[in-house]
Amino acid sequence: MAVNLTTKTTEIVLKGGRPWGFQLQGGIENGDILTVSQVAHDGKAAKEGSLKVGDRVLKINDVQCFSLAEALDLINNAFRTLSILIRRYDVIEV
Repeated sequence: MAVNLTTKTTEIVLKGGRPWGFQLQGGIENGDILTVSQVAHDGKAAKEGSLKVGDRVLKINDVQCFSLAEALDLINNAFRTLSILIRRYDVIEV
């Protein structure tokens, strides 16, 4: 059985203010890639429907993020709209 790895970069826009309904983990200070670790089933992110656990966070509100601390600061200071640019890797069996 062969597998293909596909990538998709997507901008997700959440509206309405905090709480946004997701958590992050990793970041350069933890020696890892910044990723989505949890999406609350009843939160704004889940209702919007695009954000998934394992998505890699590239930018928050058009600011490139490598650090968890910086990402959390940008998220916490977002007022009514939060833009997240993510990259998703999917493995497809062929």
